Amino acid sequence: MPLHSIAVTVNENANECVDSVSGLNFFFKNTRESNCDLLVMPEMHKFDKAILDICGDWGHRPRREDFRNMLDNIEYKEYVDKIYAALDHQVFTPNADLDTFKKELVKLWFKKRGFTHIMCGEPNRKRLGGMHFFGRYVQAQQNNWAGRYYNSSDEVSDRIFTIGVVYKNRSNQLVINTKKSYDLSHADDLIIHATKAYKALAKNINLTNNRFCLYDHDNIAYA
Repeated sequence: MPLHSIAVTVNENANECVDSVSGLNFFFKNTRESNCDLLVMPEMHKFDKAILDICGDWGHRPRREDFRNMLDNIEYKEYVDKIYAALDHQVFTPNADLDTFKKELVKLWFKKRGFTHIMCGEPNRKRLGGMHFFGRYVQAQQNNWAGRYYNSSDEVSDRIFTIGVVYKNRSNQLVINTKKSYDLSHADDLIIHATKAYKALAKNINLTNNRFCLYDHDNIAYA
């Protein structure tokens, strides 16, 4: 399908909201001075950037070893300590020591590809799975992996986005996903919210053979 037929811009300042090379619509405007009627590209902290490093290239499958190494890196200690405290020192084991907590956090997020799904996205042939971390949208815009697809069901506020996305699949074909949801939570907060959601469900449901991650935050459920 031709790009101009699917990456439809409905913006008075169209040229400011479209990548001049790829023709893909932006998710965010690049500078405050831009006339594009979008939110300014949000800033990422170093933990966000570390998560994107683990995600790697578009369609890459992240490795659990890289996540664990990041959790052990003293550079990110303040974020790991925040996650540890916010989850009451528990993923599976109550009042776990930090090493056990990290092992179980890695297991939770990687056993059923929850990390890939929530943080990185899964650009399959016909559908973009997951991708609920704003940092991946920033990265997708900067690398021309994906752009916004405008349709009548879009819901955008200052904190929540439910929009259409045009993305490149592994065959470099452009595919439309008419409804994707994300908010502007940083990666450490996503980990906290999603793990809390799992723990709440695990009290009532046997999740052993089901998807291992669920992100439910600000009245949006991202499965």
